[in-house]
Amino acid sequence: MEDEQRDESIHEALEEETKEEVEEETPQEVEPDPNEDVDMENEEPVERSDKEPTKLVKPQSAYFHFLAANRAKFAEENPGVGIGPLQKLLSTRWNELTPEEKEPFVELAAADKERYRKEEQALIEQGIDISALSNKKISTTDENTLTLPLARVKRIVMTDPDVQKLSKDASLAIAKATEQFIQFLAAKSYDSASISKRKTIKDSDVLQAIHSHTMLDWLRDDFPEKSSTKLQPQQQQSASKSATETAPSLPSNARITSYFTRE
Repeated sequence: MEDEQRDESIHEALEEETKEEVEEETPQEVEPDPNEDVDMENEEPVERSDKEPTKLVKPQSAYFHFLAANRAKFAEENPGVGIGPLQKLLSTRWNELTPEEKEPFVELAAADKERYRKEEQALIEQGIDISALSNKKISTTDENTLTLPLARVKRIVMTDPDVQKLSKDASLAIAKATEQFIQFLAAKSYDSASISKRKTIKDSDVLQAIHSHTMLDWLRDDFPEKSSTKLQPQQQQSASKSATETAPSLPSNARITSYFTRE
């Protein structure tokens, strides 16, 4: 009976996630604006020149145009390769190109840059604040804003055999707590990287954070320190034995002044 309830809960979670993904990908129908100018012959809205754009897309470099043109091709030629290794293959190929082979992508980048300049100038002429438009970002500090997909978090929780059902409020709390944990671990790992005068966080920085803060001690069994950072038991015994052999041999009842007596 418990297995049936659990299977039903997992099925509901999967259905909810699929529904959310479909809603995100399906364009919503927009009702026509009665104040919008319409071409009566073609029954298509006529764009107004004074309509404010919602965003300003920054121009892409020649390298990014190369990635856009070749990513699908490289993925087809290297099936099963992950995103990271595929990116390295593309980067290597780009570096191997001659200036003549890079020229088409350089031209695309130049055209994209000119497109950006014209759009920027048009916005300035309309009196729109470009800096505010470019720097507009979603605040991740808002307690009502989640970065992690809620349906996926719920599906992960439901993999626990002891969990039968999960309410929406519980899913929200778990997702938010997970985000805060990731932010805390990232901040402490970045502190470790900063000590080494680096901006890139490495796995060694994460390990250092885990083994330096008591709040993260529950992760130490799953993420033990690397063997290079501490002596192995055999090395410790060898070091202890070496120290014993090199120490001066004196009787247990030797006077303290015997250490300073010349031979």
